Amino acid sequence: MTDVVNKYEAGVSDRSMRERFMEEFNPAKIGILNDEEMMKDQLAIPQFSEQAGDTFLGVTRDGKVLVFPNPVLSVNHISNDSLKKAFFVDDHNMRVGQGQSYHVRRPAVFKRNGTSLEIIERGQLSIY
Repeated sequence: MTDVVNKYEAGVSDRSMRERFMEEFNPAKIGILNDEEMMKDQLAIPQFSEQAGDTFLGVTRDGKVLVFPNPVLSVNHISNDSLKKAFFVDDHNMRVGQGQSYHVRRPAVFKRNGTSLEIIERGQLSIY
């Protein structure tokens, strides 16, 4: 898992490294089917799917899917609820949506369940 995380991190700020990451790991694009519902109802359970957009990227390893925020999108463009459902967010005294830079300390871990994805373990993300 460390090699995937390190290469992802390098690609967050470096476009050529991002292209290498995309070529090497061919990550799935993942979104949330019920994102609008979640904005209205904080108790709504997110329905993550590869058929719902590109908010996150998923790399399959050992039967599990390691999930990262899409580095093409700034954290400002990812809804707070979506991000917080998949990651523990350490925001260094800034609210999610205000920070420009981030560091994935640990990717979220999902498992496939038919056409949907279920969170096994939330990741850890620092925003600064």
